Amino acid sequence: MVSIGCDLLNLSMGMDADLKQALKVLRYNVETPFGFYFDDDGKYHKTPPKEIYVPQAKISDEDWEKIKKSYRTKFVGLDIPIELIGRYLDNYWDNWNNGYYPNPDKFLDTMDKVFSDFADTIPKKGNQSFTNILWFDELFQKFQNKIEEITWDGSKDWERTWDGKIYNDILIEDAKGIEEEIKIFLKKRIKHGLDLTDEMKAFKGYEEIKKEHQPTPNLQVYDNHSLEQIKKAQSPENTDHEKRVMVKKIKEQSRQIKALKIHGKMPDKDTMKKLIDGCRFKTTEKCNDSALGRKLGKNSETAKAWVEKSGLSYYAYNPKHLK
Repeated sequence: MVSIGCDLLNLSMGMDADLKQALKVLRYNVETPFGFYFDDDGKYHKTPPKEIYVPQAKISDEDWEKIKKSYRTKFVGLDIPIELIGRYLDNYWDNWNNGYYPNPDKFLDTMDKVFSDFADTIPKKGNQSFTNILWFDELFQKFQNKIEEITWDGSKDWERTWDGKIYNDILIEDAKGIEEEIKIFLKKRIKHGLDLTDEMKAFKGYEEIKKEHQPTPNLQVYDNHSLEQIKKAQSPENTDHEKRVMVKKIKEQSRQIKALKIHGKMPDKDTMKKLIDGCRFKTTEKCNDSALGRKLGKNSETAKAWVEKSGLSYYAYNPKHLK
């Protein structure tokens, strides 16, 4: 059996009293599954099992690794060194191999009770764990709030503070800080084999959103009809002034056509309501503008603008109407 007394002493440094006590109880249940006693000389002894079994069924090493992984994943969100949990699990595996349990069901049921009781007694990190999907929603909402307050074109820089640009820089810095928390959250879920939701997979950071807000360079892409019109306008029969006027008009028409193709048509009010309902945060029930934007094929600002234009701001961002 792996000795973990010294490890527990070292790892318990700096832990609060409740956690130390919980670890002591867990260690006792792992190392002395049948209790202990003192002999006449006062020496401590572990109580041996009443019977050593030779189980008919076996647990393969591969299955045990999967079981260990499931427990490690369960406990990574708790305020305890995960390597210690791994050592306690190895101790239980030794108990199984030493014949302490008659069958796999008895072994796994006993182990599950011991570790579940332990999990219920120790302090948790609240909802701030990568095992908690709702924590992602909370982080994303904080990130989105900062993103939506940022001005991308400088139009509000001087409306908010004595130096709106500095204020904008603070918003950007805050957004990047929350983004880093989200990335750590996602990396931990991937590392421990946890699934990512569609919202997690679709997360966009500040730099990617910034690119979406940058004006699209004028590539002067025209359809074939417009190109023919431009060539005709530039023919020798027309004066320079006529050429300039006609070419300018044709280019403007092309830009309008292109804009319609890019931006599409805003959905009607009933359709917008359905889209909003499918894009609500689980925690606040408010509309997730980024998710709505993805469904509309737009960025979050356009999605929000369409919500407001549809007269659905209260419906989208004040979920009291759902109660």
